[in-house]
Amino acid sequence: MPKYIIVFLLLSAAFISGCSLNPFRWNTHQDLFLLSPATGPESILLQQKLTFVAGGKQQQFLLVTDIKAEKFKVLVLMPTGMTVLKMSYDGAEFLQQNMTDITIPAEQIMAVMQFALWPEAALMNRYSAPDGWLLALDNTSRQLSENNRLKLDVQYKEDSVLIKNIQDHYLVVIQSLDTGAL
Repeated sequence: MPKYIIVFLLLSAAFISGCSLNPFRWNTHQDLFLLSPATGPESILLQQKLTFVAGGKQQQFLLVTDIKAEKFKVLVLMPTGMTVLKMSYDGAEFLQQNMTDITIPAEQIMAVMQFALWPEAALMNRYSAPDGWLLALDNTSRQLSENNRLKLDVQYKEDSVLIKNIQDHYLVVIQSLDTGAL
């Protein structure tokens, strides 16, 4: 199973569940960047299960992700099928529809998903050392540090992707349900 599919699901679930389960405040460190869909992976439609763990609590979500060169779209659902969040980014405009009364850092959720899914070249072009970023990338993991402090740790396993957000104190596990090339 392609690692980017698993990573994307994990990130989406972690951010959304973290907002509802964990009363922590999002840190004010440098935000991650939204990356152009044109620099992303090939067109694909992903259906994934995301498990978010924070503060000793766990919550699950379903994700439907549509990646195309012209637009990156994400739909986040409760296991019951209720829509929680819709996000899209075309490289210029980020749009979101939050169906909850909880403030969700949707742009940062999408940026974390992109960090896990986008090709290494796109990451290296955006996260540069002169700006305080350090990337460690290989076939089984990705790490992003800001000013020599680990911020994100992504581990690609055979059947899942684990995303640890060290800065915001949560873990996301993403498992693929279905994948379709577009």
